[in-house]
Amino acid sequence: MNRRTIIPAATLLALLLPAAALLLFGCKKESPAPAPDPNPPTKPAEPPKPEKPDEPADEPDKPDEPADQVVSVTGISLDNSSKELGVGESFTLTATVKPDNATDKGITWSSDNPGAATVSGGKVTGVAPGAAVITATTNDGGFTASCTVTVVQKVTGVSLDRKSLELRKGETFRLTASVTPKDATNKAVEWKSSAASVASVSKEGLVTAVSKGKATITVTTKEGGFSATCAVTVTQETPPESVSLDRAEALLKVGETLTLTATVLPRDADDKSVTWSTSDEKVATVDAEGIVTAKSTGTAVITVTTTMGSLTAECKIIVQKKPSDKIPGEEL
Repeated sequence: MNRRTIIPAATLLALLLPAAALLLFGCKKESPAPAPDPNPPTKPAEPPKPEKPDEPADEPDKPDEPADQVVSVTGISLDNSSKELGVGESFTLTATVKPDNATDKGITWSSDNPGAATVSGGKVTGVAPGAAVITATTNDGGFTASCTVTVVQKVTGVSLDRKSLELRKGETFRLTASVTPKDATNKAVEWKSSAASVASVSKEGLVTAVSKGKATITVTTKEGGFSATCAVTVTQETPPESVSLDRAEALLKVGETLTLTATVLPRDADDKSVTWSTSDEKVATVDAEGIVTAKSTGTAVITVTTTMGSLTAECKIIVQKKPSDKIPGEEL
């Protein structure tokens, strides 16, 4: 027959209180982790995800520059290194300071010859003929750049001493060109004929009549291209080539006359007219027809001159006393 063990109530209470306390405050021991399964179940493969477009890489952050950082000037340049300028003319030089972000881009302008050219704020003005070096200097660092300016008195016009001219074949005439202003630096000119077969012109302005017709002679300044013209008409007349007298010397007595004859060649010369003159009217005179009259003892030279070409010939006239002239008191 089984015997039952009776546990006293106090003993049973002592055994149950600690367990009840653990349940009440959640302070139970953790169970050891289960061992990994050597054959885990295989999961189905996931579908590939769509690729995202590459995003630009973020630029590395630049360190912030202090607001008061100074950028120094490293150089300066000008848009012109040389320039020709007329008196009274102006042009503006442009200066470029480097780098572009330089803190102080201030510059100072100067001219080494203000008598020739002045400068203000880059504006250069020609004052008088000569040369000047214009310099730009940076306030920061003292860097420089320069431009050589040559100031000239520019030509403003040209004129000729004749606007028209009439020449006979073979004749010449020198035209004179006047360039203005008188103190122009470059007075060089060029000559040209519109018809050199009618009238030619040399580089000195000497016009030569070549054949009958008309031509225009033009002079042009090399500086500025100013021009002036002269209208030339060439006639076909034949000029005289020589003139001679029928006497080279004659002996006359006071009161006598002598007619001199002039011969102009060639015989077909268009103008054979001549003029007469005497070297001493007290000794001998001559009229428009070549008639010489002895006035008093002595010697005179009679000259004949062609109107065209101014060709000349001479005759020496010796005047003596008349045979009847007697000295008072002289016996025969």
